[in-house]
Amino acid sequence: MPAGPGLRDDACSTALRTIPIDLCMGRFLGFVLVLAAAAGGLGYWNYQRNAHLDAPEQREKRPYESLSDSEVEMLLAAYQSEKQKLEQQLALVAQRQDPMQGYSPEDLSGKLQAFDKVQRNTEQWKRTNRQMLEQVVEIERLQKEQLTRAQGGASNDEWARIWRRVSTF
Repeated sequence: MPAGPGLRDDACSTALRTIPIDLCMGRFLGFVLVLAAAAGGLGYWNYQRNAHLDAPEQREKRPYESLSDSEVEMLLAAYQSEKQKLEQQLALVAQRQDPMQGYSPEDLSGKLQAFDKVQRNTEQWKRTNRQMLEQVVEIERLQKEQLTRAQGGASNDEWARIWRRVSTF
């Protein structure tokens, strides 16, 4: 048999030409099956390794899970505007002058009234600061909920859960 373009006419090329195509295809299919079995085994091993992702005790509590995306956005905007109002109130309380100034050392009743005023201002500042910090915590929870939803962690779809367990390394 004459050599075609790019083919050598020696014993190796002659031997390759005599191998039946079915044998080559069988070897190729065997290799593909081994490769598929290895990929399946690796996926199963990784799925079992990531079982802790679905454990109920490991699942993070999400207080805003039942709300829709638009409701979460509206709630976040409301909390942020309330936080800004509270920050302004805190700034006003902090700007108040020291009520103890302007009293003579003998004016005991004036100093007691000023002390009472300081105590009321301090309590008001503490209440306002506590409310503002509660707003900050809720804003962080809402932002975390939005991030979780954006990353696809909010999905209760069974196939999404299986894919997450198989593909997380």
